[in-house]
Amino acid sequence: MRLLIANRSEIAVRIAQTAQRMGMETLGVCASDEGLAHHSPYMDRVAELPGSGPTAYLDIKALIQIAQQEGATLIHPGYGFLSEHPDAARLAVD
Repeated sequence: MRLLIANRSEIAVRIAQTAQRMGMETLGVCASDEGLAHHSPYMDRVAELPGSGPTAYLDIKALIQIAQQEGATLIHPGYGFLSEHPDAARLAVD
């Protein structure tokens, strides 16, 4: 089971640590201009989002596409925008 964590920084680290304790493989994402982001070393795998800065994490279609390409079977929306956006859940199911 592979979990895409659609968040960054310490929140993503905490989600990853819990998921790994539960036996899940973690997939983190980073904006194209972040290089090695704080949360990257805590992930089993990392994929690059198109776009730069924090707004890259708001691209729902790009997150769904990465999840599909990387074989993620689950998506954790993190906290904030994605978790509060009803289109994110609808797109993930389609």
